[in-house]
Amino acid sequence: MIGTYNYAIPIEQEDRLGLTLVIAVALHALVILGISFDLPAPELPATSERSLDIILVHQKSDQAPTNADFYAQANLDGGSDFDHAEIPRAPRSTPADRSRADDNATQAPQPTPSSPSHQRTRLVIPRDSPDSIASATRKPEILDTPTPSVAELIRSGAALSQLNADDATEISGHGKRPRHTHINASTQEFKYANYMEAWRQKVERVGNMNYPDEARRQNINGHLLLDVSLNPDGSIIDIQLIKSSGAEILDNAAIRIVRLAGPFAPFPADIRRDTDVLHVIRTWQFMDGKRMSGR
Repeated sequence: MIGTYNYAIPIEQEDRLGLTLVIAVALHALVILGISFDLPAPELPATSERSLDIILVHQKSDQAPTNADFYAQANLDGGSDFDHAEIPRAPRSTPADRSRADDNATQAPQPTPSSPSHQRTRLVIPRDSPDSIASATRKPEILDTPTPSVAELIRSGAALSQLNADDATEISGHGKRPRHTHINASTQEFKYANYMEAWRQKVERVGNMNYPDEARRQNINGHLLLDVSLNPDGSIIDIQLIKSSGAEILDNAAIRIVRLAGPFAPFPADIRRDTDVLHVIRTWQFMDGKRMSGR
C-alpha cells in the first residue's frame, strides 16, 4: 500500500510571540495616542465687518439735522461749543452729588438690635430621651437669612450709583455747533448774493400783495431792519427786529410778510457745504402807503 504524507511548515514559538507583541503595541498606540481621522472643516462665508452705532441722547431738537453725523433715538441739531463732531455722553457725577450721597447714607437710621423674641436659644436634650428621638426624625428647619438694614441698602445703592457715574465719561456737548453765516445787502460773494437776490424778490412780491391796509389808509411810511435765519431746506427758524421803524404797524407787517413768503428755496450745494444756518439781514421800506421794497 502506498500511503500519503502531509507536510506542514512548523512555526516556531518565538515568531508567534513576536507577532503577538507587534499587534498589541499597535492597538495600544491607537488608544493612547488617540489617532483619529477628521474631515476638513467647511469654509464659512466671510461676514461683513460693518456695524451700526446708535447713540442714546438726553435731549432732542424739533428740527431734524440735514447731514447727521451720528444715529440716535431722537433728532439733536448741535448745541455745544465744538466745531467738530462730538459724541454725546452721560454726565459725570459732581463732588456735590458725592457729598449728597454720603449725607444720605450718614442720616439713615441705624439698625436696632433684635428683640429677645427673635433670638434663637439652644436647648440641650439627653441623647436617650424621647425628645431627642423625635427631633432626629423631624425635618431640619430652614434658618432665615438676616434682612439687610435700611442703612445698608442706602449705602449699597449709593455705591452702585457712584460706580455707574464714574464709569460714564464727562459730558462733551450735543455734537458740533451749527455753522452760522450772515449776509446783507453788501455781500458780494456770488453764491450768497445770488441766493439773497432771489429771496428779496420773493419777499417784495408777497409784501406788495399784502401791504398793510391801516398803513395805506394813514399813509404811514418808514423803514426797519430784520434778521431772518433760515434752515438749509429754506424754512424759517426765527425773525429778529434789529431796528424798528418807529411804527408798530410797519414792524408787525414786515414780520408777517416774511413769514407769508416762506418757506424759501433750499440752499444750493455750495452754500450747504459751509452753512447750517443762514442769516439774511435786510432793510425794508414802506413807501407812499402802497409799496414795500428791500435795500
